[in-house]
Amino acid sequence: MSCPTPSGPSGETLVLLSAAAAIQIALGRSADDLGVLAAFFTALADNLALLALRQDASSDASSCQNSVNSAQSRCASVSKRVEYKNQGMESGHEA
Repeated sequence: MSCPTPSGPSGETLVLLSAAAAIQIALGRSADDLGVLAAFFTALADNLALLALRQDASSDASSCQNSVNSAQSRCASVSKRVEYKNQGMESGHEA
């Protein structure tokens, strides 16, 4: 099983874009304004990271539950076959 390849711009491109955006946003603003903006974008980034972690955890839990359900289904199927075979042996027929 291979890992998915990331889509979208490279990490280097994102760094350059964020630096250019920060420079543009900072033009003509006071240090207080920049501090508020920095705090806002930090909070925004932290919340996005938290949401991404929860989505990953939810996806992992869903995948795990699907595996459990699949395993239970296979076990039930095997159990029915064993039960059917055992009934055949008890009645003198071999399956």
